[in-house]
Amino acid sequence: MNNKKLSIVIADDQKMFAQSLAFFLKDDCFSIEAILTNYDSLLIDIKKYTIDLLLLDVSFGSGKNSIDVLQKLKQENDIKIIMLTSHDKEFVEHEALKKGADGFIHKYNDLEQLKSLLLQYFEALSKPNIPHTSIHITEREKEIVTLLYLGSSEKEIATQLFISITTVKTHKKNLFQKLNVQKQSELIKRCIDDGILIV
Repeated sequence: MNNKKLSIVIADDQKMFAQSLAFFLKDDCFSIEAILTNYDSLLIDIKKYTIDLLLLDVSFGSGKNSIDVLQKLKQENDIKIIMLTSHDKEFVEHEALKKGADGFIHKYNDLEQLKSLLLQYFEALSKPNIPHTSIHITEREKEIVTLLYLGSSEKEIATQLFISITTVKTHKKNLFQKLNVQKQSELIKRCIDDGILIV
């Protein structure tokens, strides 16, 4: 992080949760610029802050879904957006990623793990994009390769992404087939060489 604090806004209508998260994250690595709890004014309020990262609850707003405003948030603000969610539905993640979310962190993770994930995510997201081969690698597969590169085990990846170990293994198998590799070390090297994984 080059000793620069990661500036964050937390957008979550559960004020107690948001305040607790802000209190926990506020340290040498993170600077909490604001907590936003009003869904209806989110697009206006976010413009008041110069930040690196927005932590946005999927179910932000009574009966509303923040995925609906993702595209506008990304179009109007030069920020990364990590979704906070208690959902374990893959289609929710797919829809959010399609509309501009940069990643997901599940609320079932413990706080220490969440802090580590935030740093990992942001460092990975902040690397410039390099065009890679025409082989289609999904966002989920990119997340898994990134976590493998960072040293996470299959069990740890399953916990962090709130998916089963079987699902992790399936994604790895698909990656092996797509990239024509036999071992995890070959997979990571190929992803680095092709610009899929930026290190």
